[in-house]
Amino acid sequence: MQKLKHLIKGMIASILYYSGVLHLIKHYKLSNSCVVLTYHRVLDDKHLKISNSNPSIIVDLDLFDEQIKFLKANFSILSLSDLQQGIYSERFVDGSCLITFDDGWVDNYTYAYPVLKKYNVPATIFLATDYIGSDKSFWQEELTGIIKSSYHDKDREALEIIDLENILELSTSDALIKAQEKIQELKSLPDFELHDLIGRLKEIVVRHADSLSVDKFLNWDQVKEMQADNITFASHGCSHSIMTKISEDQLQYELEESSAVIKSKTGIYSYALAYPNGNFDESMTRAVSAIYDLAFATESGPIHPGDNKYSLKRVNIHTGAADTKQLFFCKILGLF
Repeated sequence: MQKLKHLIKGMIASILYYSGVLHLIKHYKLSNSCVVLTYHRVLDDKHLKISNSNPSIIVDLDLFDEQIKFLKANFSILSLSDLQQGIYSERFVDGSCLITFDDGWVDNYTYAYPVLKKYNVPATIFLATDYIGSDKSFWQEELTGIIKSSYHDKDREALEIIDLENILELSTSDALIKAQEKIQELKSLPDFELHDLIGRLKEIVVRHADSLSVDKFLNWDQVKEMQADNITFASHGCSHSIMTKISEDQLQYELEESSAVIKSKTGIYSYALAYPNGNFDESMTRAVSAIYDLAFATESGPIHPGDNKYSLKRVNIHTGAADTKQLFFCKILGLF
Protein backbone atom coordinates (compact mmCIF):
# COMPACT_ATOMS: atom_id res chain seq x y z
CA MET A 1 0.00 0.00 0.00
CA GLN A 2 2.82 2.42 0.86
CA LYS A 3 4.53 1.70 -2.45
CA LEU A 4 1.27 2.35 -4.32
CA LYS A 5 0.76 5.66 -2.50
CA HIS A 6 4.31 6.68 -3.32
CA LEU A 7 3.81 5.76 -6.97
CA ILE A 8 0.63 7.83 -7.16
CA LYS A 9 2.34 10.79 -5.51
CA GLY A 10 5.17 10.49 -8.00
CA MET A 11 2.76 10.53 -10.93
CA ILE A 12 0.92 13.58 -9.59
CA ALA A 13 4.21 15.36 -8.90
CA SER A 14 5.41 14.71 -12.46
CA ILE A 15 2.20 16.08 -13.96
CA LEU A 16 2.41 19.21 -11.80
CA TYR A 17 6.08 19.67 -12.62
CA TYR A 18 5.99 19.23 -16.39
CA SER A 19 2.81 21.29 -16.73
CA GLY A 20 4.57 24.23 -15.05
CA VAL A 21 2.10 24.30 -12.16
CA LEU A 22 4.78 23.80 -9.50
CA HIS A 23 6.66 26.89 -10.66
CA LEU A 24 3.44 28.92 -10.43
CA ILE A 25 2.83 27.59 -6.92
CA LYS A 26 6.42 28.45 -5.99
CA HIS A 27 5.95 32.02 -7.23
CA TYR A 28 2.83 32.35 -5.08
CA LYS A 29 3.91 30.49 -1.92
CA LEU A 30 7.54 31.61 -1.74
CA SER A 31 7.11 35.28 -2.58
CA ASN A 32 9.05 37.29 0.03
CA SER A 33 9.75 34.14 2.03
CA CYS A 34 12.45 31.55 2.65
CA VAL A 35 12.19 27.79 2.90
CA VAL A 36 14.73 26.15 5.22
CA LEU A 37 15.62 22.56 4.37
CA THR A 38 16.68 20.13 7.09
CA TYR A 39 19.11 17.40 6.18
CA HIS A 40 20.86 15.10 8.62
CA ARG A 41 22.89 12.45 6.82
CA VAL A 42 24.16 11.88 3.27
CA LEU A 43 25.41 8.34 2.55
CA ASP A 44 26.50 6.29 -0.44
CA ASP A 45 24.83 2.94 -1.13
CA LYS A 46 27.46 0.89 0.69
CA HIS A 47 27.28 2.83 3.95
CA LEU A 48 23.53 3.32 3.76
CA LYS A 49 23.10 -0.45 4.03
CA ILE A 50 25.17 -0.76 7.21
CA SER A 51 24.19 2.44 9.02
CA ASN A 52 22.11 2.13 12.19
CA SER A 53 20.39 5.48 11.58
CA ASN A 54 16.68 5.75 10.86
CA PRO A 55 16.08 6.06 7.09
CA SER A 56 14.02 9.19 7.81
CA ILE A 57 17.24 11.12 8.40
CA ILE A 58 19.24 9.83 5.41
CA VAL A 59 19.54 11.04 1.82
CA ASP A 60 21.29 8.92 -0.81
CA LEU A 61 24.46 10.60 -2.13
CA ASP A 62 23.47 10.61 -5.80
CA LEU A 63 20.05 11.98 -4.93
CA PHE A 64 21.62 14.69 -2.77
CA ASP A 65 23.73 15.78 -5.73
CA GLU A 66 20.58 16.02 -7.87
CA GLN A 67 18.77 17.99 -5.17
CA ILE A 68 21.54 20.55 -4.73
CA LYS A 69 21.81 20.92 -8.51
CA PHE A 70 18.04 21.53 -8.63
CA LEU A 71 18.18 24.09 -5.81
CA LYS A 72 21.06 25.92 -7.47
CA ALA A 73 19.07 26.23 -10.70
CA ASN A 74 15.69 27.14 -9.20
CA PHE A 75 16.20 28.92 -5.87
CA SER A 76 18.19 31.74 -4.34
CA ILE A 77 20.33 29.85 -1.82
CA LEU A 78 21.06 31.90 1.29
CA SER A 79 23.69 31.71 4.00
CA LEU A 80 22.58 31.80 7.64
CA SER A 81 23.58 35.46 7.88
CA ASP A 82 21.52 36.21 4.75
CA LEU A 83 18.51 34.64 6.46
CA GLN A 84 19.14 36.66 9.61
CA GLN A 85 19.24 39.86 7.57
CA GLY A 86 16.04 38.89 5.77
CA ILE A 87 14.26 38.33 9.07
CA TYR A 88 15.30 41.74 10.39
CA SER A 89 14.62 43.63 7.16
CA GLU A 90 11.36 41.69 6.68
CA ARG A 91 12.35 41.16 3.09
CA PHE A 92 13.47 37.98 1.33
CA VAL A 93 14.43 37.46 -2.27
CA ASP A 94 11.53 35.54 -3.80
CA GLY A 95 12.18 31.80 -3.77
CA SER A 96 14.89 31.91 -1.11
CA CYS A 97 16.27 28.72 0.42
CA LEU A 98 18.61 27.87 3.31
CA ILE A 99 20.28 24.45 3.47
CA THR A 100 20.85 23.07 6.98
CA PHE A 101 22.14 19.85 8.53
CA ASP A 102 21.41 18.68 12.07
CA ASP A 103 23.74 16.85 14.49
CA GLY A 104 27.17 17.04 12.81
CA TRP A 105 27.60 13.59 11.27
CA VAL A 106 30.97 12.77 9.70
CA ASP A 107 29.27 12.15 6.33
CA ASN A 108 28.47 15.87 6.22
CA TYR A 109 32.19 16.21 5.55
CA THR A 110 32.91 13.09 3.50
CA TYR A 111 29.85 13.17 1.24
CA ALA A 112 27.77 16.35 1.55
CA TYR A 113 30.62 18.86 1.63
CA PRO A 114 32.13 17.88 -1.76
CA VAL A 115 28.71 18.28 -3.38
CA LEU A 116 28.17 21.67 -1.76
CA LYS A 117 31.60 22.75 -3.03
CA LYS A 118 30.85 21.40 -6.49
CA TYR A 119 27.84 23.69 -6.81
CA ASN A 120 29.35 26.50 -4.72
CA VAL A 121 26.43 26.81 -2.33
CA PRO A 122 26.47 27.74 1.38
CA ALA A 123 25.04 25.60 4.16
CA THR A 124 24.70 25.58 7.94
CA ILE A 125 25.46 22.62 10.21
CA PHE A 126 23.97 22.52 13.72
CA LEU A 127 26.41 20.72 16.03
CA ALA A 128 25.63 18.57 19.06
CA THR A 129 28.93 19.61 20.62
CA ASP A 130 29.43 16.70 23.06
CA TYR A 131 29.77 14.39 20.06
CA ILE A 132 32.09 16.45 17.88
CA GLY A 133 35.62 15.04 17.99
CA SER A 134 34.50 12.12 20.17
CA ASP A 135 33.80 8.40 19.75
CA LYS A 136 30.32 8.77 21.23
CA SER A 137 27.18 7.58 19.48
CA PHE A 138 23.57 8.69 19.78
CA TRP A 139 21.53 6.26 21.86
CA GLN A 140 19.23 5.65 18.88
CA GLU A 141 22.04 4.21 16.76
CA GLU A 142 23.40 2.22 19.70
CA LEU A 143 20.02 0.68 20.41
CA THR A 144 19.39 -0.10 16.75
CA GLY A 145 22.73 -1.93 16.64
CA ILE A 146 21.77 -3.94 19.72
CA ILE A 147 18.38 -4.84 18.26
CA LYS A 148 19.94 -5.91 14.95
CA SER A 149 22.39 -8.18 16.78
CA SER A 150 19.65 -9.63 18.98
CA TYR A 151 17.46 -10.31 15.96
CA HIS A 152 20.33 -11.94 14.08
CA ASP A 153 21.20 -14.19 17.03
CA LYS A 154 17.55 -14.86 18.00
CA ASP A 155 18.31 -13.40 21.44
CA ARG A 156 14.81 -13.39 22.93
CA GLU A 157 16.00 -12.39 26.43
CA ALA A 158 17.37 -9.05 25.25
CA LEU A 159 14.40 -8.30 23.02
CA GLU A 160 11.94 -9.05 25.84
CA ILE A 161 13.44 -6.19 27.87
CA ILE A 162 12.15 -3.73 25.29
CA ASP A 163 9.02 -5.70 24.34
CA LEU A 164 10.33 -6.56 20.90
CA GLU A 165 10.52 -10.35 21.12
CA ASN A 166 7.77 -10.59 18.49
CA ILE A 167 10.11 -9.26 15.79
CA LEU A 168 11.80 -12.67 15.75
CA GLU A 169 8.80 -13.87 13.75
CA LEU A 170 9.09 -11.04 11.20
CA SER A 171 11.13 -10.49 8.07
CA THR A 172 14.26 -8.37 8.44
CA SER A 173 12.65 -5.30 6.86
CA ASP A 174 9.50 -5.55 8.99
CA ALA A 175 11.60 -6.15 12.12
CA LEU A 176 13.55 -2.95 11.44
CA ILE A 177 10.32 -0.99 11.04
CA LYS A 178 9.12 -2.26 14.43
CA ALA A 179 12.49 -1.42 15.96
CA GLN A 180 12.31 2.17 14.68
CA GLU A 181 8.76 2.50 16.02
CA LYS A 182 9.99 1.35 19.44
CA ILE A 183 12.85 3.85 19.36
CA GLN A 184 10.38 6.67 18.62
CA GLU A 185 8.34 5.51 21.60
CA LEU A 186 11.39 5.44 23.88
CA LYS A 187 12.24 9.08 23.11
CA SER A 188 9.78 10.08 25.83
CA LEU A 189 11.91 8.44 28.54
CA PRO A 190 14.32 10.52 30.65
CA ASP A 191 17.90 10.36 29.41
CA PHE A 192 19.18 8.46 32.45
CA GLU A 193 16.59 5.72 31.88
CA LEU A 194 17.60 5.40 28.24
CA HIS A 195 21.27 5.04 29.11
CA ASP A 196 20.48 2.54 31.89
CA LEU A 197 18.41 0.51 29.44
CA ILE A 198 21.18 0.40 26.86
CA GLY A 199 23.69 -0.53 29.58
CA ARG A 200 21.53 -3.50 30.64
CA LEU A 201 21.18 -4.65 27.05
CA LYS A 202 24.92 -4.44 26.43
CA GLU A 203 25.50 -6.81 29.34
CA ILE A 204 23.16 -9.39 27.81
CA VAL A 205 23.78 -9.15 24.09
CA VAL A 206 26.75 -11.32 23.12
CA ARG A 207 27.11 -10.08 19.58
CA HIS A 208 26.58 -6.36 20.06
CA ALA A 209 27.52 -4.44 16.92
CA ASP A 210 29.29 -1.40 18.31
CA SER A 211 28.44 1.76 16.44
CA LEU A 212 30.19 1.61 13.12
CA SER A 213 32.52 4.33 11.93
CA VAL A 214 29.84 5.33 9.45
CA ASP A 215 27.65 6.44 12.38
CA LYS A 216 30.25 8.74 13.89
CA PHE A 217 30.53 12.50 14.03
CA LEU A 218 32.73 15.29 12.70
CA ASN A 219 35.98 16.29 14.35
CA TRP A 220 37.03 19.90 14.86
CA ASP A 221 39.64 19.84 12.09
CA GLN A 222 36.90 18.93 9.63
CA VAL A 223 34.73 21.69 11.04
CA LYS A 224 37.50 24.25 10.56
CA GLU A 225 38.13 23.12 6.98
CA MET A 226 34.48 23.48 6.07
CA GLN A 227 34.17 26.75 7.96
CA ALA A 228 36.76 28.26 5.61
CA ASP A 229 34.69 27.17 2.63
CA ASN A 230 31.15 28.56 2.86
CA ILE A 231 29.84 26.38 5.71
CA THR A 232 28.47 27.99 8.88
CA PHE A 233 28.24 26.20 12.23
CA ALA A 234 25.62 26.74 14.89
CA SER A 235 24.27 25.07 18.02
CA HIS A 236 22.24 21.89 18.45
CA GLY A 237 22.83 21.71 22.19
CA CYS A 238 25.56 19.64 23.84
CA SER A 239 24.10 16.22 24.60
CA HIS A 240 21.33 16.17 21.98
CA SER A 241 18.84 15.82 24.83
CA ILE A 242 15.29 16.84 24.02
CA MET A 243 15.15 20.25 25.66
CA THR A 244 11.55 19.99 26.90
CA LYS A 245 12.53 16.89 28.94
CA ILE A 246 15.39 18.40 30.94
CA SER A 247 15.58 20.64 34.02
CA GLU A 248 15.94 24.42 33.81
CA ASP A 249 19.53 24.16 35.05
CA GLN A 250 20.44 21.57 32.44
CA LEU A 251 18.70 23.59 29.74
CA GLN A 252 20.73 26.65 30.69
CA TYR A 253 23.92 24.60 30.59
CA GLU A 254 23.09 23.11 27.18
CA LEU A 255 22.38 26.54 25.71
CA GLU A 256 25.43 28.28 27.17
CA GLU A 257 28.00 25.51 26.85
CA SER A 258 27.24 24.56 23.25
CA SER A 259 27.56 28.18 22.17
CA ALA A 260 30.77 28.60 24.17
CA VAL A 261 32.35 25.44 22.70
CA ILE A 262 31.59 26.51 19.14
CA LYS A 263 33.03 29.96 19.84
CA SER A 264 36.15 28.40 21.38
CA LYS A 265 36.72 25.96 18.51
CA THR A 266 35.78 28.15 15.54
CA GLY A 267 36.31 31.69 16.79
CA ILE A 268 32.78 32.54 15.65
CA TYR A 269 29.80 33.39 17.85
CA SER A 270 26.95 30.93 17.34
CA TYR A 271 23.81 33.03 17.13
CA ALA A 272 21.46 30.26 15.98
CA LEU A 273 20.07 27.14 17.63
CA ALA A 274 18.23 24.11 16.25
CA TYR A 275 16.15 22.40 18.92
CA PRO A 276 17.06 18.68 19.19
CA ASN A 277 14.16 16.65 17.79
CA GLY A 278 12.44 19.99 17.17
CA ASN A 279 10.90 20.05 20.66
CA PHE A 280 10.46 23.40 22.41
CA ASP A 281 7.88 25.33 24.40
CA GLU A 282 7.20 28.96 25.20
CA SER A 283 8.73 28.67 28.69
CA MET A 284 12.14 28.20 27.05
CA THR A 285 12.02 31.40 25.00
CA ARG A 286 13.57 33.69 27.62
CA ALA A 287 16.55 31.39 28.18
CA VAL A 288 17.04 30.81 24.45
CA SER A 289 16.70 34.49 23.50
CA ALA A 290 19.30 35.52 26.08
CA ILE A 291 21.96 33.62 24.10
CA TYR A 292 20.67 33.11 20.55
CA ASP A 293 19.21 35.39 17.93
CA LEU A 294 17.43 32.64 15.97
CA ALA A 295 16.06 29.20 16.83
CA PHE A 296 14.76 26.54 14.46
CA ALA A 297 12.07 23.96 15.12
CA THR A 298 10.80 21.17 12.86
CA GLU A 299 7.29 22.36 11.99
CA SER A 300 7.13 22.29 8.22
CA GLY A 301 6.68 25.36 6.05
CA PRO A 302 8.42 28.50 4.78
CA ILE A 303 9.55 31.47 6.87
CA HIS A 304 7.67 34.73 6.31
CA PRO A 305 8.43 38.26 7.53
CA GLY A 306 7.14 38.69 11.06
CA ASP A 307 7.40 35.00 12.03
CA ASN A 308 8.56 34.21 15.56
CA LYS A 309 12.33 34.01 15.24
CA TYR A 310 12.52 31.43 18.05
CA SER A 311 10.25 28.90 16.34
CA LEU A 312 11.39 29.09 12.73
CA LYS A 313 9.98 26.45 10.42
CA ARG A 314 11.97 23.96 8.36
CA VAL A 315 11.23 21.18 5.86
CA ASN A 316 12.76 17.77 6.61
CA ILE A 317 14.33 16.03 3.61
CA HIS A 318 15.09 12.32 3.27
CA THR A 319 15.19 9.85 0.42
CA GLY A 320 11.82 8.26 1.19
CA ALA A 321 9.98 11.57 0.93
CA ALA A 322 11.74 13.07 -2.08
CA ASP A 323 13.43 10.53 -4.33
CA THR A 324 12.80 12.46 -7.57
CA LYS A 325 13.22 16.15 -8.35
CA GLN A 326 9.45 16.39 -8.88
CA LEU A 327 8.68 14.99 -5.42
CA PHE A 328 11.49 17.11 -3.97
CA PHE A 329 9.88 20.24 -5.43
CA CYS A 330 6.47 19.22 -4.05
CA LYS A 331 8.01 18.57 -0.63
CA ILE A 332 9.62 22.02 -0.58
CA LEU A 333 6.29 23.61 -1.49
CA GLY A 334 4.43 21.70 1.22
CA LEU A 335 2.21 19.78 -1.19
CA PHE A 336 3.09 16.30 0.10
